[in-house]
Amino acid sequence: MAPDLARVRAALIDQRCRAPFYRQTELRSLHDALLSNSKALQDALAADCGYTKDETTWEISASLLCVKREFQNFKPKDELANEYLVANEKDNAQHREPIGLCYIEPATKHTPLFSIISALAPSIAAGNCNVVTVSDKTLLGQTLRSALSRALDQDAFMFIDAPLDDPIVPGRTLRISQSSSEARPHAEELVSLDSAVCIAVVDRTADLKKAAQQLFTARFTHGGRSPYAPDIVLVNEFAMGDFVKEVLREAMSASPRSPGSVGGTTVKDLDLHINSLQKRDSDAQLLMRKENFAVIQRASSNELLLKTQYPLLTLYPFRSLDHAIDLLAQQQSGSPALATYLFANPETAKYLSQFIEGAATFVNHVPTELLLGPAFPHTKPVDLKFRYPRDVLTLPRPQYIHSGRPAAKGGLSSKIAALKIQALAPVVVPYRHSGADLGFFDRGVIISLGFVVTTFVGTVGCAVAYWFKSRAI
Repeated sequence: MAPDLARVRAALIDQRCRAPFYRQTELRSLHDALLSNSKALQDALAADCGYTKDETTWEISASLLCVKREFQNFKPKDELANEYLVANEKDNAQHREPIGLCYIEPATKHTPLFSIISALAPSIAAGNCNVVTVSDKTLLGQTLRSALSRALDQDAFMFIDAPLDDPIVPGRTLRISQSSSEARPHAEELVSLDSAVCIAVVDRTADLKKAAQQLFTARFTHGGRSPYAPDIVLVNEFAMGDFVKEVLREAMSASPRSPGSVGGTTVKDLDLHINSLQKRDSDAQLLMRKENFAVIQRASSNELLLKTQYPLLTLYPFRSLDHAIDLLAQQQSGSPALATYLFANPETAKYLSQFIEGAATFVNHVPTELLLGPAFPHTKPVDLKFRYPRDVLTLPRPQYIHSGRPAAKGGLSSKIAALKIQALAPVVVPYRHSGADLGFFDRGVIISLGFVVTTFVGTVGCAVAYWFKSRAI
C-alpha cells in the first residue's frame, strides 16, 4: 500500500473524522479553498470543457453552495448530544455511523468540479475519510490538487491518479462511481447510471412554448453532455409543427458560443454523429444545423432510445398516448429511463406516468438542478437538494438502553398469551360505499333508465299542462 493510502487507512482506524468540530472545520476549509481559487477553477473548466462563462460561473456557484449547505446544516452540538444519549439513559434509535472511507470516481465528461464536490462535501459531513481519482493531465485536476491539498487534512483526504482495484479497508470502503453502466451495483457501491436514456413526451395539451424552452435548455446546456439531457422527445403529431416552430424560435435567440468546441465535442464530431444517424434512418429530416447544435426529426422508430452526448435535439412524432406508451415499452425492455419529462395537462401526465418507466418523473418542467453533476445514485431516492444525502454515506447503528414496558407477572408466558389474543382478534374492514360495487354495465343500465324516466316524466308533464291550458280556453 502506498504511504499516502496508509495514512488515510490509519486515520480511518483512529476515527478522527468522526469528531463533530473536526468535520465542521474541514467543511469550512473546503469552502474557503474553493472560494479563494474560484477564478483559477473557472479558467480550468473553460479550458478543459469548452464551457461558456455563464456555465463555468454556474458550476462554481453550485459547488460553493453545496459546501455551504452542508456546513450550515451540520450542527456539532446536536451531534454531540446524540452521541451521549445512551450515556444519559436515553435510546438513540436514529443513530448512524460513517461508513469509513469514500472512494470517489467522478464523472469527467460533464461538470467535473461539481461532480467531485457534490460527493466530497456530504462525505466529509458524514464523518468519512475520502480518496478522489483526478487526472494530473487536466488543468482542473492540477488546480484542484493545488487548492485542496493545502486546505484539507492530508491524513484523511487525498487525490490519486489511477483507479483503485481493491478497497483500502474491506467492509469499510464505499465506492462512488459517477459514470457506470452497471445496473446491479455491489452493496459497497453507489453507482450513477449515466448510460440510461432520458425521455420527454410533449402532448398536444401542453404549453408548447414552455416545453420548447425547457427541453432546448436541457439539451444544449454544457454542450448536451448532462446525463439528464433529453435523448428523445416524442411529440404528438398534431402539435409537431407548432412545437418545431417554438424550438427554432428558441434556437434563433440562443446565446452564441465558441464554434470550435461544444462542451468538449468538436463540430466535426457532431457532423459525424448526424451523418451516422441519417444513414440508419434515411428519412430523417435535419430541421436546423448551427455550428454548436442541431435539431433532427426521426422517421424510423428503430434504435429510438439511444443515449447521446452531443448537442442534438431528436424529435419523433406519435399518434396517440397509447402509441407513445407502446413504442417506449417495446424499446425500454424493462430498463427504466433515467428521467421522464412529461409536458401535458395533469390528467394526461398522470396517465403517461403510469406506463412509462422512469427513475424520476417531472411534469411540465426540467429542474435546473438536474443539469449539473452526475446522475443520482441508482436505486436511491431522487432529492433535488442533495445529490448524495447523508443516509447513503452512513450506516444505521441504533442504540437502545430501555427494554420497553416491564413484563407482566407471568413473565414471557403472559406476553405470549397477550400476543395471541391480539393476533386472533378480527380484522376491522373499513366501510365501503355500495356504489363502488357497481360494474360498468350496471352503471350503463342505471343511466339509461334515468334517461328514459326523465323523458317519460317530462312528456307526461307537458301533456297535462297542455290539457289544462286547452280546458281553460
